Amino acid sequence: MTDGYIYHKDTKFKEDNKSTYITPQTIRANGLNTSKWEEKFNDDNYGFIPATQGLDNLEVLVLGINPDSKNPYEEDVIRKYWSEWFDAMGVEKYEIKTAGLPANMDKVIKDFILK
Repeated sequence: MTDGYIYHKDTKFKEDNKSTYITPQTIRANGLNTSKWEEKFNDDNYGFIPATQGLDNLEVLVLGINPDSKNPYEEDVIRKYWSEWFDAMGVEKYEIKTAGLPANMDKVIKDFILK
């Protein structure tokens, strides 16, 4: 379960525009808070640094992303970071869900497992 942001002060690494973290501040600093965010993301090759490859047997359910409400594009940016990261590592089955009601989480988890 995550709010969608990845950050720990001791694991901040960058390789060009790829990194091991995102925060609302880095999203703004990278100019990914405008209507042209996706063009900038793709052109400047933003994203997470892949941890490994060959994870085609791994299934991942990301629960509880909670984008900053001050940026109307932030949910899309977070989803792009996560989905490109999973794709780069070969993860074939994954879903990224926003923070919903806790009462609904059981159904979301069961639906994911049963697919």
